[in-house]
Amino acid sequence: DQLNRRGMTREALRQKIDISSATMTKISANEYVSMKVLDKICKEFNCQIGDIVEWIPDNQISKTKKDEAE
Repeated sequence: DQLNRRGMTREALRQKIDISSATMTKISANEYVSMKVLDKICKEFNCQIGDIVEWIPDNQISKTKKDEAE
């Protein structure tokens, strides 16, 4: 992932792009965050959105969450 490649912690990224700890928690939990937040991350890493986002179909998300709950 982009953080590991840059040797950066989540907290360092959070502070550098000025987002809340709640937003960083959402990112870590693969929850919805705004395009503005994604834009800040892309600017910081000088990358495309596809480098930080992966689309997963709804039916696979439900299965993944179900598997994690077990």
